[in-house]
Amino acid sequence: MVQLNVRTAYSPLQSTIRMDRYLDEVKRRGFSAAAICETSLTGVPAFMAGCKQRELIPIVGFEQVIEPDELTILWYAKTSLGLKVLYRLASEMPVEDYSELIAVLEPKRQAPEDEARLRRLVAQWMGSAHKATILLGVKAVRSTVERDSRERYRQAANALGIETIPIDPVRYLFREEADAFQALRAIDEGTMFAEQKVSRSAHLKLTEELQDQFTDRELRLLTRWAESQETLTLPFQSRPLPQVTDDSNHALNRLAHDGLLAHGHVGEEATKRLQYELEVIEKTGFADYFLIVEDLVRHAKSEGIRVGPGRGSAAGSLVSYALGITTVDPLKYGLLFERFLNPERITMPDIDIDIEDARREEVLEYLVERYGKQHVGQIGTLSTLGAKAALRDVARALEFSKDETDAAAKQLGKVTTLQGLEQQASIYRWFSGSEKRRQLLQLAQAIEGLPRQRSIHAAGVIIGSEELIETTPVDLHASGRFVTQYLMKAIEQQGLLKIDLLGLRNLTRLRQMEQLIQHAYPDFSVERIPDEDKATLRLFAKGETDQIFQFESAGMKQTLREVKPNRFEDLVATMSLFRPGPMKFIDLYAKRKAGQPYQMVHPILEEILTATYGVIVYQEQIMEITRRVAGFTLAQADLLRRAISKKAVSL
Repeated sequence: MVQLNVRTAYSPLQSTIRMDRYLDEVKRRGFSAAAICETSLTGVPAFMAGCKQRELIPIVGFEQVIEPDELTILWYAKTSLGLKVLYRLASEMPVEDYSELIAVLEPKRQAPEDEARLRRLVAQWMGSAHKATILLGVKAVRSTVERDSRERYRQAANALGIETIPIDPVRYLFREEADAFQALRAIDEGTMFAEQKVSRSAHLKLTEELQDQFTDRELRLLTRWAESQETLTLPFQSRPLPQVTDDSNHALNRLAHDGLLAHGHVGEEATKRLQYELEVIEKTGFADYFLIVEDLVRHAKSEGIRVGPGRGSAAGSLVSYALGITTVDPLKYGLLFERFLNPERITMPDIDIDIEDARREEVLEYLVERYGKQHVGQIGTLSTLGAKAALRDVARALEFSKDETDAAAKQLGKVTTLQGLEQQASIYRWFSGSEKRRQLLQLAQAIEGLPRQRSIHAAGVIIGSEELIETTPVDLHASGRFVTQYLMKAIEQQGLLKIDLLGLRNLTRLRQMEQLIQHAYPDFSVERIPDEDKATLRLFAKGETDQIFQFESAGMKQTLREVKPNRFEDLVATMSLFRPGPMKFIDLYAKRKAGQPYQMVHPILEEILTATYGVIVYQEQIMEITRRVAGFTLAQADLLRRAISKKAVSL
């Protein structure tokens, strides 16, 4: 039997219920529907997807406090249109029509004994629900006082012509998980575990437990609701981005060809490559995306804001280079467009734009001004409780001393999860040393991985063709900009494109250093430093790279001293090799570079691997080998590259 007042971990620190586990339990019990009623709507996409996967009917609700200690309304969407009304409620935006909602009134105090006064009070509450279908929520009772109060509420509802319905809070799945919920609430409220008061019966009730507490009429109403609930669908933006001009493809073509000429590329190879990319962009419908990013980068540079040269697969796009979005020539460095936008696997393009951190706010404000406040937002995220954070938070709630807390965290060493620690004798020995330590581990294990707070994605920004509220609920940040309640994956699945604007401190420092040097050398520019500057390469070869982005770690310095780069290509290769998979080839690369003889596996690889001494360093090399050896197109080769990268045979 469906239970309406279920809050999940997507309401941070207010529930221990993990979505998949909850829906699995609902399905196991043979229910036909599942419900959630959250304090934000962050978990709705995951809930809807989980219900669809398990063939459950989703019932989506939002909890709104009308008067603290007096009245809360649990709003539920009757229809998909009603779901969009919930978006507005959750975003604290005005709502004109409540007719697509069900409003369940949740009294927060005992019912007055004066019947007339009680009826006036409930009638007043009903006025808060406007034209929604109104029900009065009732809960399980544990005392005669609570039972009498509930009966008075039932009589008042009957007198006013509205039904009563069970709304027992569900904050953890099983009764034995109450302690974990108590710890979570103590963490949230900054109280001690022993002092934190929580309901010991806020679990997912069995049908028999509901039958003991509620009338047959109330339980039948739950059943009818589940049977009559309309299937909800999440809204989808018809266009992923605003239309920049009447003919975006034509505008992009003109800008790209002009930019290519400005870079001095007039040959047939460059022209054919550019035209091919433009055709793919037109076919996939992403011209507006490129125009928006080009406009953004051009504006930033015009304001003297330093922008990075380009990062990730976008550097393989000649269009991006021609537009000035990136400054890395893909023809010069053999970078492939298909890694960025594959016509045989159409996915959202993803251009990462690095800008100096001190002026990132200016760029965000420009986007709001350019496309409108209602259309621009940063992407919300959830910060979760890691192993050590869970241990420390629970230790504080259990009143461990600082030394004891530090000792508990120290036991983990390099272990990244608390799950299964019982099988690691050297670690578990400490936790089993006392009952209090065992309790610490058990509670920390129970809450590990749960969301701790909502925050903002470090880089992600979305720009909608429609107002964002049509596709995602939002919060208004202190900056005055919107932050999506939906997470990045859900945002992309609903047709919104993201742009990554990452603020980098090193870009700010570069600008500051350039300005200092210009006091003595007015014509100096970072852009004019040659790639093959010998003095610079000697510093790299000696590992003297403090404060140089991605070259400053001790491990990277040692790698540089081993490889001894004496050309720009060696720096690129060293950075690519210095990661978990290819790291084992660093020694081989260094020895071959130093003169160790080697033989190519096949002559066809000569042109592809000579620059890296016969070592496969780049994913582009895998694509080229696949194209030449197996006869794949570059688009097909990219599919194979992706399958190798993700170790996914299904791809």
